[in-house]
Amino acid sequence: MAETPDSIPTPPVAAEIERQIPLASQVGGHPGVMSSADGSTIIKPCQSAEKVFYEAMQEALDGSAMAMLRTLCPEFRGVTEDGNVSRPSLM
Repeated sequence: MAETPDSIPTPPVAAEIERQIPLASQVGGHPGVMSSADGSTIIKPCQSAEKVFYEAMQEALDGSAMAMLRTLCPEFRGVTEDGNVSRPSLM
């Protein structure tokens, strides 16, 4: 994952997630969870409400409950649609 000058990680480029394999260790959640071939990125289907939640958690102010929740969740690196990655808006 590349770092930008402002130290905000960028999402994986399409090449990183182009080759996807089923996540072998999935025990729950949505069907269809995949992993990048190198295992560095999890790709999961999500509904619009989930996307809104992940973006809100990413943008939450330090010290808030949502920001504390970030420490317990995997890093949100954006969403893909048809192989295009869009970076979450961060403030």
